Amino acid sequence: MGLPDRHDKKDVWALAARESDLEVEWVDGIRGDEMSQKSIPAGWDPGLSSATLGCYRGHMNVMRKSVLRPAHIHSQADRV
Repeated sequence: MGLPDRHDKKDVWALAARESDLEVEWVDGIRGDEMSQKSIPAGWDPGLSSATLGCYRGHMNVMRKSVLRPAHIHSQADRV
């Protein structure tokens, strides 16, 4: 997960995944200062930075995505 404009991070992850024989899916991060006020959770501390809010929202999006689809994790032993 990372901000859409961070192509440098996408490049590093793509190379690392290739070298490790892993498949990765990039999930765009969220900028907290671009979020709708309606989507800020109740009880959110307004003293926290917008980066913290964006980080929270991005991780919630990843968790939601992982809960809504079946896991595809296989060990090396599964390939034998």
